[in-house]
Amino acid sequence: MVLLRSIITVSSFTFLSRIFGFIRDMLVAAYLGAGPIADACFVAFKMPNFFRRLFAEGAFSAAFVPLFSAKLIDEGKSSALLFAGSVISIMTTFLVVFVIIFQIAMPWLMYVFAPGFADDAEKFGLAIDLTRVTFPYLLFISLVSLLGGVLNSMGRFAAVAATPIILNLFLIGALLLATPYLPNAGHAFVWGVFLAGIGEFLWLVYACHR
Repeated sequence: MVLLRSIITVSSFTFLSRIFGFIRDMLVAAYLGAGPIADACFVAFKMPNFFRRLFAEGAFSAAFVPLFSAKLIDEGKSSALLFAGSVISIMTTFLVVFVIIFQIAMPWLMYVFAPGFADDAEKFGLAIDLTRVTFPYLLFISLVSLLGGVLNSMGRFAAVAATPIILNLFLIGALLLATPYLPNAGHAFVWGVFLAGIGEFLWLVYACHR
């Protein structure tokens, strides 16, 4: 019964996430269309997610979750949470430094991630500006991955499964509500990404606290 309940919970939230994701994609197509702004947004969203897969969902998850689970079983909850807290401190420090370095080096990094933009000075500058807004998302989403690993290891699946919905809701809200007050829809999109990272992080902090 526990397995069945977990499957239903995760599946339900995943289904809701797909619905909101479909709405998000329709709004992105309507507001951004196809052009330099959409291209710059694509790069701005791609760059932090590239490193997210590298740091948060690759080797890190493969190493952290088994170690945390082993401590939880062998040494108890207090020891496991102390271990998770130490990892969070180290990871946060490293990622803050990493993000700052990338923010400073963004004009040069854009030649690596979007070399074709160099021929269009306006698009190149826009991509740099937008990516500087989204790149701190890497910090928050990496911590979200860590907190999600903690919750999953303790058999708490609902909050983690619901987390992707937050990104979709923030992007939908940003495009609908913030676009009229910003230079263009691209700025609304990237600020939606940035705020979604904070929202996802606070959501899982609350779930862990509970």
